[in-house]
Amino acid sequence: MPLPLASIAEFLSPQAVEWGGLLLLLACAVALFVWRRGKQLRQTRLRLAESEDRFRLLFEHGGVGMALLSSEGNFIQVNPALVEMLGYSTSELIGRHVLDVMSEEDRGNSNLMLDKSSAPRYEREKRFVHREGRSIWTRMVRVPIRDA
Repeated sequence: MPLPLASIAEFLSPQAVEWGGLLLLLACAVALFVWRRGKQLRQTRLRLAESEDRFRLLFEHGGVGMALLSSEGNFIQVNPALVEMLGYSTSELIGRHVLDVMSEEDRGNSNLMLDKSSAPRYEREKRFVHREGRSIWTRMVRVPIRDA
């Protein structure tokens, strides 16, 4: 049968009991810190998931054509509004270069759009070419998203 804690304390010196109390207090403080950090991390993850859901809903259901491009200018992701606007399927656009669907007249001054060193926001009127060959005037806005 194990001894009660009070009985064990009788065999220990007062300094050992004091150190034991301090260690117990330190262990409780560490446990509280870890619990709070875990709670903060869970809250941060929840806010991130909510933000990602809002972006996904905006991207998928927004009435404006949007695309995510690689740093080289290739389509990574396109939304349904852009697919409808250009007349190409999603699979036909993914991997293509944005200049492939841009009017030849507007391609020449588009290097600035893809230049990584240019201003963070690029906004110009551009003509894109629908799959059927007609020109589509657009207001193109580039906002780079950099990895953190």
